[in-house]
Amino acid sequence: METGIDDRSALLYQIDHIFLPPKLPQENDFTVANDRALLDHVLDALRQFKDDAEGHHSSDIGRAIQMISTMLQCRPTRNLNPQQVCSALDNLVDEGR
Repeated sequence: METGIDDRSALLYQIDHIFLPPKLPQENDFTVANDRALLDHVLDALRQFKDDAEGHHSSDIGRAIQMISTMLQCRPTRNLNPQQVCSALDNLVDEGR
């Protein structure tokens, strides 16, 4: 997976945010790039998991994939994109997703 950021930084960020760290962080370690890498990693895992899922579980996983994809579209930078949020809310009403 190519993220265009420091892979070591992204890996350490993912380890701290997927697994319980030995102690809680003492400072804010958020960066847009590391957060994006974490969500891209989760999306890749969900897509692989969906390929192996059976029946209705596949559609449930598909909804989780759509949710995270929408979240990424709504926050392309540190802040939310108001137009994307409105669009996501409109789609929620129209499509029930």
